Amino acid sequence: MIISLTIDNFKSIRDEQTLNLSAENLSDVHQGNFVLDDENEKRAILCTAGLWGPNASGKSNVLLALKELKELVSGSHLYELDQPIKACQPFRLDDKHSQNPVTLELDFIGRDGFRYIYRIRFTWQAIIQESLVFYPAAKPAKLFERTSHGITFGAKLSGLRQIPYRENQSYLSVAAQHQQSSEQLKNVYRFFRDDIHIVAPGYGLVNNELLNAPSYRQALAGILSFADTGITQVGFDQTRLPVFYHENSKQGFGLEEESAGIRRLYEIAPMLIYGLTNPGVWLVDELDCQLHPRIAELIVMLFHDKRANQAHAQLIFTTHNTSLMNSDLFRRDQVWFTQKQEDGATELVCLDEYGEVRGDTNFEKWYRQGRFEAVPEVRYNELLAILSTKSTREGAHAK
Repeated sequence: MIISLTIDNFKSIRDEQTLNLSAENLSDVHQGNFVLDDENEKRAILCTAGLWGPNASGKSNVLLALKELKELVSGSHLYELDQPIKACQPFRLDDKHSQNPVTLELDFIGRDGFRYIYRIRFTWQAIIQESLVFYPAAKPAKLFERTSHGITFGAKLSGLRQIPYRENQSYLSVAAQHQQSSEQLKNVYRFFRDDIHIVAPGYGLVNNELLNAPSYRQALAGILSFADTGITQVGFDQTRLPVFYHENSKQGFGLEEESAGIRRLYEIAPMLIYGLTNPGVWLVDELDCQLHPRIAELIVMLFHDKRANQAHAQLIFTTHNTSLMNSDLFRRDQVWFTQKQEDGATELVCLDEYGEVRGDTNFEKWYRQGRFEAVPEVRYNELLAILSTKSTREGAHAK
């Protein structure tokens, strides 16, 4: 599980911003919305966090930063000499920051139950700082630290250490591929590679291996039927593409013939069928895309329900759906806003930072009233003037 993600100089996030998934007040409402860390029962980690804010305010960039970190760790061992580091996407609205490195840091609970902090700082050409510490006890212990001058190792790191790497490659990524390297490093690598999942509109998680399993097709049909789609069975056509059978019909329909909502449910179904029974972090951009608000709410409820989410899976999502911003569903420390400052930089703010907000406050009402600032500024009269000008209308007719 993720404890926090810190981002510095990545896309619209110019200044250091931290998404904190620690439960701040254990006696607050919705105590089922967090889990206690097995190693330290005083620390609790939230099962979900949602990000709201206007278009182009940077919501998606928070998730994108973690996606790029995942890909840098899991794939940079394959980088060739002088290959640019794709994750280097600095703030470009001023000359100073566009030339500065990107820094990403992830604080998380690994597969072995220990807490880790992984930090990496890089330009498009080279990684200039990389470190990994873990907490075998109350105090952290260094596993390795890399700078432009070389790499040093902590006393608790076992296995082969001196493993060659290129300047554009993550040491963690390279070391995990070596048979004699530390098993601890390999498990940290597996966390990035296998336990962080990306879900975006149009990005399907379903593959043939899943569809070949009758139990999966049965569960998929059950989810689609539960959403009142009329679908009762999922099968294959002659080319092994999925087809959907509706009640009172023996004719199958292809995925492209179904509604956008059904296609979206089909895409995210693996998260519900397998994701809740296996530890992992799910990043969902635009959770409400093509879905009825009630369905999006039910997805969140499943992550909060320990009967469904026995594996302590985590959901981090963006949305424009203000009806989800519900004090019956979320704690204050689970609601986050992205705000674009005058210079275009993104600021990340937690609802819990607003001292006047209580656990039973109507979050959505206050948000719509602009009390949290992270709402689009709608200048209706200006829009009306633009669309009402003679030149605009004449241009439209000319085309």
